[in-house]
Amino acid sequence: MPPSKALFVGFGAAICTANAGSSHATDLPLTKVVKLLESMQDELEDELKNDKDMREKMVCWCETNKKDKTQAVEDAKQKITQLEATIQAASGAKGASGATADNLKKELAENRAALAQATAVRQKEAADFHDQEKNMLSAVKLLEGAIVALEKHTPGFLQSDASLEAIKPELRKVVYQNLKLTGWLRNSPSRDAFLGFLDAHADILEADTFLQESSAQQRLPFKSYGSQSGQIIGVLKQMKEDFENDLPEIQGIERKKSSQFAELKGSKLAEIDEQEAQMKAKWQENADTRLDLVAAKDDLEDTKASYEADTEFLREVQKRCTEADNDWDKRQGTRADEIAAVSEAIKILSTDDVREAQQTTFGFLQVSEQSKRRLGLRETRLTRALDHLKKVAPNKPEVVSLIALAMSDPFGKVVEAIDGLVVKLKQQQADEVKHRDFCVGALNENEVVTQRKNTDLNRLEAAISELNDHHKRLTEEVSELKSEIAQLEVDLQRASENRKAENVLFQKNAADAVRTQEALGKAYEKLEGFYSEKHVFLQSHKDEPKADAYFNSGAPDQGTYHENSKGTGVMGMIKKMQGEAKILEDEAVHDETEAQAAYESMIAETNNCVKEKSRLIADKMEEMAGVDKDRQEKTTDKNEVLGDLQGLSDEKAELLAQCTFLLDNFDARQESRSAEMDALGEVKGILSGMKGTR
Repeated sequence: MPPSKALFVGFGAAICTANAGSSHATDLPLTKVVKLLESMQDELEDELKNDKDMREKMVCWCETNKKDKTQAVEDAKQKITQLEATIQAASGAKGASGATADNLKKELAENRAALAQATAVRQKEAADFHDQEKNMLSAVKLLEGAIVALEKHTPGFLQSDASLEAIKPELRKVVYQNLKLTGWLRNSPSRDAFLGFLDAHADILEADTFLQESSAQQRLPFKSYGSQSGQIIGVLKQMKEDFENDLPEIQGIERKKSSQFAELKGSKLAEIDEQEAQMKAKWQENADTRLDLVAAKDDLEDTKASYEADTEFLREVQKRCTEADNDWDKRQGTRADEIAAVSEAIKILSTDDVREAQQTTFGFLQVSEQSKRRLGLRETRLTRALDHLKKVAPNKPEVVSLIALAMSDPFGKVVEAIDGLVVKLKQQQADEVKHRDFCVGALNENEVVTQRKNTDLNRLEAAISELNDHHKRLTEEVSELKSEIAQLEVDLQRASENRKAENVLFQKNAADAVRTQEALGKAYEKLEGFYSEKHVFLQSHKDEPKADAYFNSGAPDQGTYHENSKGTGVMGMIKKMQGEAKILEDEAVHDETEAQAAYESMIAETNNCVKEKSRLIADKMEEMAGVDKDRQEKTTDKNEVLGDLQGLSDEKAELLAQCTFLLDNFDARQESRSAEMDALGEVKGILSGMKGTR
């Protein structure tokens, strides 16, 4: 008889023995089998419903993740294309803006050099004019003094006057140094008289002749100059007039040159300011482009990493969903077959013929009292052995089956079943030892890896903290540089306002000086117009016979007119003041030129400083971008380490859930299983003895 049949028969016999007085159909074995099959059918239906629910969730998960990740992958592809185009364009723009800025820098340097050269030329011209004007004013003053001295002296004693002798070298110098104005003397009828008065040769009127000093050999053979004093004074006055007439002309030329230079300088400064603004804008554009380029490269790297992760995840989703589809198809078929088999079994066992047949079939299982008495003694030992086995291994399905088999058929396959169970128990012992070793090794490895990951975490946190400090320090330095640039711009604005105020004051003072000179010039012309004409008239009538020599009309004598003796002194003072006013004007122009040059130098230095600080800001911003990139990478590594630590923690929790009970009860389980195997050996021995005495 097969073991399953023996177990079934023994189970039925036990039921019949325990319920000998009852014959209801509900207590028969087939009825219980049908109920068990119906219970299995209900469980299978519930499992089928759970399978459908899980299938719906799986389908929803697959569709959602496929849709989301497919869209994410496409978006990443488009973004990568856009970022690559952006990086290429930014690289080109960076080179173009840098080249443009360099060209502007070169042009700016050329313009500044040209302006500096033009300024130097103008300053030299102004200095030359200043010297020429001073010389002309000195010459006018010298000529005026000579005229006054000649007019005061007796004509016959010109040669012996010490004061005139003292100014002759200066007069010779004036004649020689101003041949442009005194060249007319070459053809003047008064040339010889004037040169004789100066004790000079005729070649003093030639440009390549040195000044001739007064000596006995150099003097022309003039016998007397007394009768020629009028000619000499006329020459000196003509020279004085020529100098005075030429002075406004050269002053006008100087003003024109100064105006032209101011216009040129203003235009050049405007061009320089525009170039500086363009260069600053290009440097700023270059710095912004470099920052955008760094950000785009970082974004591209992150997008590629995200693309790879999403692609890998989508591939895994497709794999899992395909496996889930295949598994669902197999499970559906298997579940349907199982439900069909259970339904068919219930249908077969539930027919009327089978229910009637079990009444007859299982009625023969009643054992007679006589047979029980014959077997009682042997079964007593077997019962004690089985009771011991129940105590050693309570509620174990294998032991319960074995006990039922032993109760129904003490011989036959029971011994083989015991041997098989012992082999199984030994295998369980060995498997449990392997499981214990696995748990110990896995927990130890988990602890070592956890310590290593904690070390990595501490290192990454320290690196992130250092990068944060570096980023903070760079931020503070950039902020400080920006503050310094703002302060430089404020100082430059303040200097511009001061320069503007100084220029306004200069313009006012210069205009006042010009007006003063013009007023002095007009006053001088009025006085000169009177004294020169009236003086000549009065001098020409000074030696005429008196009226009494011709007329004796008895008219009252109205006296003789005499010009004011202070007129000449006032005119000299006016001329002197006019010259001093011009000198003051020239000094003011010189000071204004130097102040403007200093202001321009300050502008250049400030702009260079701002440019350098802007370059430092761009470099530090680029360095900050690198720090941000490193910090992001370290943060990503930290998150990965935290994820690994969480995984290790979960793994440890799972290991503890699997292994804690085993490790805590390993020795007790080993001893219990050994006792179980000993009890099985005792039962086997009893059954073997019973078989031998049968």
